[in-house]
Amino acid sequence: LSDRPKKFGDWLSRAAEKVLKRKYPQFERYAPTSGSLPACAYRELMVFVRDNELTAENCPEYVKVIREGYFVPLGLLQRKGKGYQTASLGRHELVSSLAQVLPNEPSPKAVYDHLTAPIYGLIPDQIHCLLIFLYLEGEIEITKGTKSYRECFCEMPLPVQYDKLSQGRGLSHEQLLVLEKLCHALHIETPSRWGVLMQRRISAKLKELSSTEKDRLSIFLLKITGEEFDSLRADVEQLVSYWRALEKGNDAIDSLQHFLYEVGSPGKLLALHEKLEGLPER
Repeated sequence: LSDRPKKFGDWLSRAAEKVLKRKYPQFERYAPTSGSLPACAYRELMVFVRDNELTAENCPEYVKVIREGYFVPLGLLQRKGKGYQTASLGRHELVSSLAQVLPNEPSPKAVYDHLTAPIYGLIPDQIHCLLIFLYLEGEIEITKGTKSYRECFCEMPLPVQYDKLSQGRGLSHEQLLVLEKLCHALHIETPSRWGVLMQRRISAKLKELSSTEKDRLSIFLLKITGEEFDSLRADVEQLVSYWRALEKGNDAIDSLQHFLYEVGSPGKLLALHEKLEGLPER
């Protein structure tokens, strides 16, 4: 008789497990390997990725927990040696499911309701991590009124607290190829993955270079007068106009898009930059 409660408990556990597997058949595929996360964990993640790549080896404890306990089980990151690499998202089931509704700009709550229901049965922390990861990759935009997640995460670190999800505003693949070529030629270090925060960081670095170049070249223009310098003045003015394109736009991504549109093929900017580099000082 003393064994019956134990046996009944085992039977009940197995029965409950079968019921849950039938109702949420995809949960085990994405099940987390860590417990629930406090709000400060998401703040720590966002602060970290402002200045570092998501896969950087040295990171705070909560970032380690999120990467290993959530991003890897969700299939968003893959282990590579001692580190990580971003998985291909093109065929990711959860990402594809979300992509189908993004054109309608759904509320985060609607997405949470969908992903917590059968067949996935995801817990809120999994959905927080999924949406934040896709935001960092530039796949989605998370907004509260007119403000983006990056502006509000300190006060509202959970995506469910926001009003709307929409398609990401990052650069296109072709634009990223041009930007990477420009950065290499201008000795600006590029990231291994071009997430939206990395694009904003590169925009800030280009603006720093732009400010220095405009000041230097503007002073040079004042010193080259006379018809014999007409061709040289035209080159300097053209290069200054390229740098000034970074002043346009409402935010960092807009500025990059204006800059890349103005530059077109990077060859002419780089040729002018090389031709005029050091010339004012000489």
